[in-house]
Amino acid sequence: MDTVLYALRQRGVATVASAGWGRRPVIVPLLFLSLIVMVSSFEAARAQPLSVVGNVMWRIPYLRGNPTGAVAYAPSADLVFAGAQQGEIYVVRGTSGVPIDTISIDNWRLTPNGRPLDNPSDLSCSRDGRVIAVTVRNDDHSKVVVLEYPSKRILLDSLYIDKRQSWRHFRITVSPTGRFVAVPDTGFYTYSWRNGIRLYDLVEGTSCEISNGSIYAGPVDFDDAERYMVYTRIGTIGSDGQVYRNCISIADLSTFPPAVRNLNDYGRGSISADGRYIMVSGAGIGMNPDWSDPITRPRASVYDRATDSLIWRVSGDYRSQPPDFVQHQWSKDAGTFFTRGTSTSAPPDWGSRGVFYRVGDSLPYARPCDTCYFNGQVLTDGYGTVGTPDLRVTFINAFGSGGLVAYSMTPTTSVEDAPIGSSVVYPNPSTGEVRMRCASPQIAIRWGLASVSGQEIARGLLTAQDAQPTDGAYVIRLGTDLPHGTYFLTLYGEQGTALCTQNVGRQ
Repeated sequence: MDTVLYALRQRGVATVASAGWGRRPVIVPLLFLSLIVMVSSFEAARAQPLSVVGNVMWRIPYLRGNPTGAVAYAPSADLVFAGAQQGEIYVVRGTSGVPIDTISIDNWRLTPNGRPLDNPSDLSCSRDGRVIAVTVRNDDHSKVVVLEYPSKRILLDSLYIDKRQSWRHFRITVSPTGRFVAVPDTGFYTYSWRNGIRLYDLVEGTSCEISNGSIYAGPVDFDDAERYMVYTRIGTIGSDGQVYRNCISIADLSTFPPAVRNLNDYGRGSISADGRYIMVSGAGIGMNPDWSDPITRPRASVYDRATDSLIWRVSGDYRSQPPDFVQHQWSKDAGTFFTRGTSTSAPPDWGSRGVFYRVGDSLPYARPCDTCYFNGQVLTDGYGTVGTPDLRVTFINAFGSGGLVAYSMTPTTSVEDAPIGSSVVYPNPSTGEVRMRCASPQIAIRWGLASVSGQEIARGLLTAQDAQPTDGAYVIRLGTDLPHGTYFLTLYGEQGTALCTQNVGRQ
């Protein structure tokens, strides 16, 4: 984040904020130099080409059941946990897509003779993957179970039981070390979306309720040291009499129950790994038992946690459904922001899949490819995404992708720029010839090109002369008569085994 502030100063962009929304002057710390510039990206934007990211690193079609959308990533162990119907959680190596294990949950029930809760609809895990929380459901009930991995021993069972299918909106969170687990506590209010938060301390074996807390359509977030937890609550902002259901609060976990203070902002909050910055994105949602509307213009903001000073902000448009910046994800260093923009006033080049910002910039620098899925919060059954802490890779668990897919979200200028252990194609888009590196250790002997609907439209053999031993890439001649568009390029080994698949564009 310090490098971000330095870059801001180099550009001459002001980086000082106010406490509140500018209703009264404040004394500004020397760190921030002058008044912050509040930017509206969509109004300031002009049609501009953005770098397109989203190379497929690996893809795993499901052989049993279908994706449920539940997905979590343990960065220090490089493990992806992905839910599938018929009672399974797949464990996969993040860099290579190699299957590691399967967790069977098809015998989990509320009562000995009850219907199986065999559909994992939400997942969260500790940084090392040793503690996993999962929401499991059937058509009638859902509950949260916490288990240990790789022993698969159940640590806590039936933490939350619900009959209203609120699993579509409530999110669960395991803290980085696995000490804390945050789950919904729906018994606190009459309306399902006016839930409380129950915070479990697995080390001390205790729990407490975070009153007025809400994890409706968004998880809580912890810093790496687990000193602070950022979450949404139901309440008001400053002197504003409007009651919102997504105000931002910070819980100090040095005491239990934690001491809580409120930030004068609304949306969904995150905290940087070092605990220095609070990141917020979304629109203010007015609280009403029967309806809700975005009350204010959506925006993304970064604050200094210790002073509540506003460091950076970019604004969106509320004239769209859902509002801009509601679906988003931040890198854990607070330097990169991903969001889905849905406004019709956004440049067409930004697309509907989302865009990436560098904190300090007023315009995005990249967007996912047209056939990629955006990362951000889970809103629907059967669809879910999670990004690595640096947002360089996104893991998708969704019906539309046919299984579990890893996308590289780094702009690629050459094969060597791709993440280690990944598959990548370059140049992309292509004019007819590409070089493709495959993460599989097997040797590719042929290639196939398919449309986005899955129909194969071209194929070819790979000779020894097509391999480039210096970087492990294959040369593939697609031909200059290929129509413009986006395709899936697959390398095949012996006996027709698919080794890796990537998106490739034809200019």
